[in-house]
Amino acid sequence: MLEDYTVKELHQLARNKNLKGYSQLNKTDLIKFIKTKKSPKKSSITTTTKDKIIDAKKDGIEWFIITMDGCGYCDEAKKLLKQNKLPFKTQMITKKNKDKIYESIDPLTKKYRYFPVIFYKGKFIGGFKELKQKIEKN
Repeated sequence: MLEDYTVKELHQLARNKNLKGYSQLNKTDLIKFIKTKKSPKKSSITTTTKDKIIDAKKDGIEWFIITMDGCGYCDEAKKLLKQNKLPFKTQMITKKNKDKIYESIDPLTKKYRYFPVIFYKGKFIGGFKELKQKIEKN
């Protein structure tokens, strides 16, 4: 049920559905908005996290981060990329989507279960420590 989602999770859901005009809505209005809006892209194929990582690379965005709400290292990773003016895309993992995300990325990460989960140019590199090392190297 949408009522069980946090506002951040609802925003991610709206983003995943390619909806526009939801960012300023409160939780109640956001739920109504999501229930009444249809995705502009009608497809019978669900986009997996692996697809999103590949699409980001195709779009020239080298960094992709899978985050978790309340994760300090996730916040630090995003902050570090912003400070270095490195564009990135994110996907938040939730109780509702974690099984599908893990199913999609486990072959790439060898069942890595720490956060953030960071990909560079479509390849898994690790977490915050590995991100920091890679940025310092360049």
